[in-house]
Amino acid sequence: MRSFARVNASMAAVTGVDPIASGVDATYLELEQQLPSTNDLRSFVSANQVGIAKLGVEYCDAVVEDVAPGGLRERFFAGATGFGWTDLPSVAFADPANVDLITDPILDRIIGAGLRGTVAGNPARDEVELVLDQLVVDLLGSCGGASEPICDDVYTRSMVKGLCAAALASGPVHIH
Repeated sequence: MRSFARVNASMAAVTGVDPIASGVDATYLELEQQLPSTNDLRSFVSANQVGIAKLGVEYCDAVVEDVAPGGLRERFFAGATGFGWTDLPSVAFADPANVDLITDPILDRIIGAGLRGTVAGNPARDEVELVLDQLVVDLLGSCGGASEPICDDVYTRSMVKGLCAAALASGPVHIH
């Protein structure tokens, strides 16, 4: 189990986000006591996972919302220039090739990085890819009803953040 400092460092390393960036650092300091305090896996509790998930969302938000030329989004999702960041989700994720523009970097940079040298039994890349692809289908399926989320370009970016955070808060990143 990675301790709180190592979880933060791992998330920074795989996303390219500076861990002392204002939003990330503030979230980390807020959640520090909720993150694992030791390397002992037997001490891991649900509050640790919630803290890791919240920190993962903050890192993924920093990546997706950095639209500066050469910024975090462009570096992390290299090759995703054709992705419809400002399109409706039904358009942005309509083509499986567009889904791959998002999931491939997540798999390569987060899951691939997390799997090197970690515990036996971690899922294979293709297994994780199936889960991420299904998550896209599920999130797209929640669009449209009166009580459902507004499915606009903000939701498109939120879907990407969710895919990123699901991988970033997963075991392969914080268990070694």
